[in-house]
Amino acid sequence: MVALPLGTLLAVLITRSDVAFGRTLATAWASQLAVPLYVFAGGWSAGLGLQGWMRISDWLGPTGVGWMQGWLGSLLAVGLIHGLACISWVCLIVWLGMLHSDRNEEQMAWLEGGWPGVVRHVWMPRLRLWLIAAALWCLLGTLTEMSVSNLFVLGTVAELVYLDVSRAADWQLTYVAAIGLCMLPVLSLAVYLLARLPGLTTILDKPLHYSPQVFSLGRWQAAWSLMIWTVTAMLVGIPIWNLLVKAGWQPGRLADGQSSYWWSLSRLGQTAIEAVTLFQSEYYWSMMLASGSTSLTVLTSGLLYWMTGVRPVLASGSMKWSRRLIHFLMLAMIAIPGPLVGSLVTGLLNRPNPEWLGSLYYGSLAAPILAQQFRMLPLCWLMLCAMMASIPQRSWELAQSDALRFWPLLRTVLWPHTRSYWLTTVLLLMLYSIGELSCSIGVLPPGVTTTSIRLFEILHFGMRHQDSALCGLLILLGWGAAWILTRHLRARQALKHNF
Repeated sequence: MVALPLGTLLAVLITRSDVAFGRTLATAWASQLAVPLYVFAGGWSAGLGLQGWMRISDWLGPTGVGWMQGWLGSLLAVGLIHGLACISWVCLIVWLGMLHSDRNEEQMAWLEGGWPGVVRHVWMPRLRLWLIAAALWCLLGTLTEMSVSNLFVLGTVAELVYLDVSRAADWQLTYVAAIGLCMLPVLSLAVYLLARLPGLTTILDKPLHYSPQVFSLGRWQAAWSLMIWTVTAMLVGIPIWNLLVKAGWQPGRLADGQSSYWWSLSRLGQTAIEAVTLFQSEYYWSMMLASGSTSLTVLTSGLLYWMTGVRPVLASGSMKWSRRLIHFLMLAMIAIPGPLVGSLVTGLLNRPNPEWLGSLYYGSLAAPILAQQFRMLPLCWLMLCAMMASIPQRSWELAQSDALRFWPLLRTVLWPHTRSYWLTTVLLLMLYSIGELSCSIGVLPPGVTTTSIRLFEILHFGMRHQDSALCGLLILLGWGAAWILTRHLRARQALKHNF
C-alpha cells in the first residue's frame, strides 16, 4: 500500500522526466538500498518513538501510549517500516521495467496523448509483470527478515522461527512453516516471473547500454519538482535529522528540579567520539567477518560462473540449463528465513564428530561466514552477471572465433573489461556484510559481537544517543554505496556515448 504506488511514481519522475536535480534524487533514493531494516527503525524511532526527541508519548497520553505498545501499534509500525524500506527497491525494479519499453511507441503515444498517453498505453501494460516482481520483493523482506518484527514484538513467520531457534525449540513444524509460508510462495511466483520476463543478462545489460528518453513536464515541472523533493526530504531526510538531533540531545534539570532536554553541539561531538571509541571491538569483528564473507562469496561466485560456462554464447546447451539452475538456487537461498539459515548452519557445524567441525563452530568465524552466504552469494552472483553483461558482444564473438581457453579469455577479455567493477563489487559486499543481521545473529561464536548485533541489542532498550551515532554510521555507508553505484553507471553510459 505504501511502497508500490510511491515507488512507481518516483521511478517515473526521477528517471523519465526533467524533474529538477534528478541525479541527486536518484542518489538519495539509491542510498536507501543499502540501509538495513533495523536502521530504518532506529531512524524513525529517534524522532517518533516513545523515547524519541519529539517525546511523542507526552502528546499521546497514557491511552495513546498503551495503544502504540499493543499489537495493532506494532503491526502498523512494522508495516510502515517495511513499506518505507521497500520504496527504493520498487523504484529500482520499475525503472528496469521501463527500460524495456519501445522508444517508437513512447514517441507516438507522447505525440498523441502526452504524459497520460505514454503512461496509460505504453508503460502500464509493460509494467504489470514488473510490478508483480516489485510486490514479490516487498513480500520477501516481510517473510524472511525478523529484525523489525523482533524490535516491535510482532509474531511474523520469521520472528516465530527466530524465537523457536533461539530457544533451541525448533522442531519439524518450524521447518514446515518456513517452507510452506515463505519458500514455496516466493519460489512459485519467482519461477512464474522468470518464465515471462526477459533473461537476466538482458535485464542487466539494459542500464549499461541504453539511455531512455526523457519527457518534459512543461509548465508543471516546478510543481512536480517541489512535490518530489518534499517527499524525499520527508522520507529520506527526516530519519537522518532525527538521528542528528537525538545524537546531540542533552539531558539536564531545571531550577525547579524537573528534568529537561535540549540540543547541544558539544553533546553531538561527544557522541561522535563515543561512537568511535566505545565500539572498537565491534568494528574489528565486523571487518573480519566482512572480509571473510566477501572473500568466500567472490571465490564461490566466480567458480560457479566458470563451471556453468563463462558466457552463454560460449556455453553448451547443458551449461545454459546449469546457469538456470544456479539462478533458481540463488532464489531459494534468499527465500529461506534468516533465523532458519542460522539453524541450518548450526546443525551442520555444531557436531561432536568430527571434532574439527565443532572447533570451527566455536573457535572461528566459519559459522557466521557460512550463514551470510545465503544473502551475499545471490547478490554477488547478480553483480557478476552484470559485469559479464557489460562486455561488448563483439569481444565475445572474437574470443569464440579465436577459440580462446579460460586463461587467455580471462587475460584478454574478462579482466580488461571488468577490472574497474571488482573493487566496487567487493566494497558493496563488505558493506552488506557489516549490516547483515538476520542470518548471522544466532551463530556468532562466544566473545564475538559485531556492529549490527550490538546496535540491534541496544535498540531494544530505547533510542539513546549512542544508538543514533551507530545508525548514522550505517546510513553514511549506504550513501557511500549509492555514490559508488551511480558513479559507475554514469561512467559506463558516458563511455558508451563516446564510442
